Amino acid sequence: MLTLTKIREGDIKAFEDVFRRYYSPLCWYAMSITGSMEAAEEIVEELFYGFWRDRERLPLFRSMKSYLYVAVRNQSFQYCEHLEVRNKYREFVLSRKGRTQDSSPQEEIEYQELRHLIDTTLARMPERRLRIFRMHRMEGKKYAEIASQLSLSVKTVEAEMTKALKALKKEIENYQVPCLAYMGDMGDMGCCKELFAKIKKQFGGIDVLVNNAGVSYIGLLQDMSSEDWDKILHMNLTSVFNCCKLAIPYMVHQKQGKIINISSVWGVAGASCEAAYSATKGGINALTRALAKELGPSNIQVNAIACGAIDTEMNQWMEEDELIALVDEIPAGRLGKAEEVADLAYHLGYKESYLTGQIIGLDGGWI
Repeated sequence: MLTLTKIREGDIKAFEDVFRRYYSPLCWYAMSITGSMEAAEEIVEELFYGFWRDRERLPLFRSMKSYLYVAVRNQSFQYCEHLEVRNKYREFVLSRKGRTQDSSPQEEIEYQELRHLIDTTLARMPERRLRIFRMHRMEGKKYAEIASQLSLSVKTVEAEMTKALKALKKEIENYQVPCLAYMGDMGDMGCCKELFAKIKKQFGGIDVLVNNAGVSYIGLLQDMSSEDWDKILHMNLTSVFNCCKLAIPYMVHQKQGKIINISSVWGVAGASCEAAYSATKGGINALTRALAKELGPSNIQVNAIACGAIDTEMNQWMEEDELIALVDEIPAGRLGKAEEVADLAYHLGYKESYLTGQIIGLDGGWI
């Protein structure tokens, strides 16, 4: 009990003593259940990582040894239970990778070159910077969340993201593609005005606006705080208002423009335990239809893409069995690809079109 008290108070030496004493025996114990030392070590390392991270919230228990062995046993059994599901999902992923995209050879070459350039740039980044970049841009985590998970300051996370974006900007510009990288909260009008001032200075105006920011909250509405509600409204809907408001004058002046809002099927059908997210996406859909009527006489088209389940790293929070069950519900038999969303957005943004005021479903027939 004394050791636990010290650890809860942040005594790193007490924690290290426990780690050195139990790490190896726990690994062998986990290996006896999983049959894999690699899996066993991962289970034990994750246990100790969470043990220290959540030390202030650790329950009071009498036996450190019993607590650790029970925790490892439970995680090991869970690993075994999901092993078959993971293997099935792995086969599913491999089968998807073999499919070709509907694109011309030249487009495919250009896409692969640019993708290789970006991947190479990311691979050269320090491990911590790359992890922060992926957590923020691919998993949708906020700076504060990342800082908490990695035991860093918010300023450090922001600095690492700035360096990552500058590196990507430099490499993309070397590919003869003009690029402006900007980090900011699009739900804040001050940030938006600063961004659009930079756009005006570098490009002179704006032809196409794609609103693609979004966060979610999973849980019952009755358990949701007013702060969480405001946060989602701020990011998902206010950001669209801000960017549209600042982009429209440029488009009206040049008598043409395209606005593409990335929405969701939940904005059409609604989702249980995602009421706030559904409400904001429904708001985007209504705003899209209204703006299309308002801006049509100025030759500005406004459409939304209502995405279904898209295969991105943001889906990594789902268990493999949940993901497989989801795929089973989709008539197309697979998740959508980010490239397919990009292709549709490109078509809406750069092709002359009579199409406006539409909420275009891209969900493989799911909803």
